[in-house]
Amino acid sequence: MSNEPHRVKDYYDDFAGHLLRDYIRGNARLTAQHDFCRDALSPRTGSVLIMGCGSGESSYYIAQKLAPKADIWAVDISPENIRMAQALFPHPRITYRVMDITQTSPGQQFDAVLLPDVYEHIPRAQRNILHQALHRLLNPRGQVLITIPSQSHQENLMAAGKGLQVVDEVVSLQDLQVLADDIQGHLSYYNIVNVFRSGDYVHAVVAAGPEAEYRLCDTDRTALRRANRPRRGPRYRVARLRRRWRRWRNTRHVRKALGAPAVASAVKKLDSTQPPSAETS
Repeated sequence: MSNEPHRVKDYYDDFAGHLLRDYIRGNARLTAQHDFCRDALSPRTGSVLIMGCGSGESSYYIAQKLAPKADIWAVDISPENIRMAQALFPHPRITYRVMDITQTSPGQQFDAVLLPDVYEHIPRAQRNILHQALHRLLNPRGQVLITIPSQSHQENLMAAGKGLQVVDEVVSLQDLQVLADDIQGHLSYYNIVNVFRSGDYVHAVVAAGPEAEYRLCDTDRTALRRANRPRRGPRYRVARLRRRWRRWRNTRHVRKALGAPAVASAVKKLDSTQPPSAETS
């Protein structure tokens, strides 16, 4: 049992190459996260904590595009992820740290705490510890932004026995309501969205405060139409050229920041026959 934290850390150190691959390739799940954050975060946000920052791509996006005055703490339990994030996405308002917030506190409170596809990787037995930490870390009017696989999508992955990480749990609407109660807040937003297939992800906001109402949104019809759009014609050809350009640009960025071996490793994963990590839970 005492070796469990080391096992999880080692897993995500090894997983860093997949994150690098997703940055080069592009990742619809990250794009959906960015769209969600754009709607949920105010430009006046003064401080943000990002749990499980991974490659740092989302941290940099928030600093550059969404919260131009915010001080951002981007933390991860993987030293390799933090090393990669510091090299790829340095920013004067981002503090990268190797940290498990259930064990160590940043020593301040935040206007927003983001858990980007992180909550489902917290063992159910340890959720209460996380909730206590979030309660301490939130400002009185703060909010927790959560993206997770939908309950049905996670159950399908578990039934298939693939696409799962070292720790993976089902997260239901009731689980999020328990989180809201534990931090003395309320579930203010809950939306089932389409990323890779219909209804496969959930975006939610838990806001500090005593209110008891939340907004249950319909599935994102725009994303569904986009997913079902025929892959032909001028629009698709332009999108394909943009993806190729982005891959070339990001490859150059990785080569400059991390060196040619990192690019070679990521390209090897790109060309592998394994399912893309973007679709994992």
